[in-house]
Amino acid sequence: MFSLHQKQLQDERLKEALHEAEKPLARYGDDVDLDAALRQQEREGDTMLDYIRKRKAKVTGAKSKLVFVHVFMLVGTRI
Repeated sequence: MFSLHQKQLQDERLKEALHEAEKPLARYGDDVDLDAALRQQEREGDTMLDYIRKRKAKVTGAKSKLVFVHVFMLVGTRI
């Protein structure tokens, strides 16, 4: 019934759940795993999201999507 990819994703989620279950119930500010997980999440409406994506792309060396920018020029008009 499941494809190979779905089975791999299910196994990965199970490993993550077991890893999280081994941790203490109370999480503190110096928890490295919690900090990394929260930093990795992208939230809707985040004003810094574009900056973070550009910074990640620059660090990893990934090419961003090409964006068409059209420049309007007023030729022969006087102000």
